[in-house]
Amino acid sequence: MEKEKDEKNSGCYSVRKIQIHQDHELYEWCAKVTSLSNNLYNAGLFHIRQCMIGLQKDPDKRQPLEKEVIEKIEKIEAALPEMNQIKEAAWKKKMDDYEALEDKSGKKEPKLSL
Repeated sequence: MEKEKDEKNSGCYSVRKIQIHQDHELYEWCAKVTSLSNNLYNAGLFHIRQCMIGLQKDPDKRQPLEKEVIEKIEKIEAALPEMNQIKEAAWKKKMDDYEALEDKSGKKEPKLSL
């Protein structure tokens, strides 16, 4: 299925169904990717549902799956500052490398001021 923007309503999407014959060379790949994307979508809904229900309850009355999902989210939240530092350091290194190449070539590209 392919999503495309509706010209009348730029915020809305329409869906187009494309059927691929089982003998087509891309059929196996498309079937696998479709199945995996459906699994990912269902997992996302599961996590959202567990959070919405689990956060409304007292921590002592939560079900094991609700506790597990909420703990995962808390671990991710705790790790975000470190992940952001790593990402920022990598970005700065790329920019330094780019500036070093720029200095060697003598060309000065216009830079965006952020």
